[in-house]
Amino acid sequence: MTPVTDLERMDIAKKEKLRSLILERALMQGDFTLASGKKSTFYIDGKRVMFHPKGLLLIADAFLDAIGDCHADAVGGLEMGAIPIADTISLPSAQVGRPIPAFFVRKAPKGHGTNRFIEGCLDAGDKVVVCDDVITTGESVLKAIERITEFGCEVVRIISLVDREEGAAEALSSKGYVYRPVFTLKELTSDNAQNH
Repeated sequence: MTPVTDLERMDIAKKEKLRSLILERALMQGDFTLASGKKSTFYIDGKRVMFHPKGLLLIADAFLDAIGDCHADAVGGLEMGAIPIADTISLPSAQVGRPIPAFFVRKAPKGHGTNRFIEGCLDAGDKVVVCDDVITTGESVLKAIERITEFGCEVVRIISLVDREEGAAEALSSKGYVYRPVFTLKELTSDNAQNH
C-alpha cells in the first residue's frame, strides 16, 4: 500500500507549528550514527519535541488525525520513542470519546516481575496502531510489530512523527502495512527550513 503523508483533517496552522517546533528543537547538524547503524550529517531528536508541553499537544492532534477512522484498541510501539507518544495519544482520545489505551514493547524483558516484552494495556486480539518518533529504515518498528503479532494482535496502522525517507515506507508497505508519517523529511525541510 502507498503511504499517506498528508493529514487532511489537521489544522494547517497546527501542523506548521509542529513543523517549526521540530526544526527549532529537534533538528541537529553534525556527525551521527542512527539506530539503523547508518551514518548521517543530521539527526532528528524527537524527544526534544515529545517532552515539550506544546509539542505534546501538537503531536496528540497530529497522531489522532493520522489514526483517523481506523478502529484501534490500543496504541504503542518500541521503547523509548513510542512511550511518550502513546501516552500523549491515549489521554485526549478519552477526552474526545474514543479512548485508545497505551502500551509499549520492551527491547528485552526486564528480568523480574512479569518478565514480559509488552507492558501496559494490550490484550490478545487487539487491533493496534504502532507509533514512533523518527523512522529511518523501519527495522525498529518491524521488531516491535514482531512482538505485537506474537502476542496475538493485529497492526492496523503505523504512524511516525518524521520519516527520514531511507526505506521505511517501502519496507512497511511491502509487508502490507498502512503507514502514515506526519512529516517526511522532504516536507519537514522544504523551503530551506534546514537552515533555520
